Amino acid sequence: MAGLTTKYATIEKLNEAWGTKHASWDALLGSREAPPDLKKAHDDLAAFNARAFALYFQNVGSSVRYVTGNGLYLGAVLDETASPSIVAAAAKHCDLLCFRLNRISPADFKLPDGIDKPVLIVGFGFSALDRGMLAGDLPDQTARSAAYKEFVLGALKNPQIVGCHWSQYRDYPASGRTRDEANYNAGFVDIADTPYAEMVQAAREVGKTMYKTRLEAK
Repeated sequence: MAGLTTKYATIEKLNEAWGTKHASWDALLGSREAPPDLKKAHDDLAAFNARAFALYFQNVGSSVRYVTGNGLYLGAVLDETASPSIVAAAAKHCDLLCFRLNRISPADFKLPDGIDKPVLIVGFGFSALDRGMLAGDLPDQTARSAAYKEFVLGALKNPQIVGCHWSQYRDYPASGRTRDEANYNAGFVDIADTPYAEMVQAAREVGKTMYKTRLEAK
C-alpha cells in the first residue's frame, strides 16, 4: 500500500489509473470486489509481485542462515516459465537457482538477461510404456535411457548448470502416490527393486566421460 500511496498520492488518481471506484485507501484495503483491469494495473501488480517474492526469499534465506550458520541457501524450485522478476528476486538472495525443466535437453537453457547465477536442475525424469508401471511418455526403456543421456549431456555442456538430479530412485507405487495418484515408470529400479539395465548402462556411459565432456564444452 505504501508504494501505491507514494506513487498516486490520492485514491482518485489510483482509480483513474486502474479504472476502479474505491472510496478511500481503507476501502481499497478492505475490498472484496473483482480485481482491477489487469492491463491498466499491470505495472503496479507486477511490482507488488516482485516485492512479495523478494521478501519471501530474503526472509527465508535469513532464517536458513541463522540456523545453519553459513550453509547454502537453495531457495525454491522455479519453473522455467517463471517471470524475470521472480528469478531476479531469487538470484538476489539465493546461493544458486533451482529449476524444474520440462524439455529434452537443458543445453540451451538461459537465465533472463542480467542474471548470472549457478543453476541446479531438480527432479527431471522420463518414463516409458514397455515395463514397470506401464504409464509414461516414451515407447520403451531404450528410448528412455537415450533421453536420460541427452538431458545429462546437455546439462554438462551448459556452463551455468552446476548439477542435475533424477526425479527418484524407485518407480511410483502401483496404487499411486498419495498426493496425486502418480503411478508411472519413473525410477532407476522398479517397485520390486529390480534395476532397469538400460538406465544403469546409460548412467555409466555418461559418468565415464562427464568430466571430459564438461571441460570440452564451449
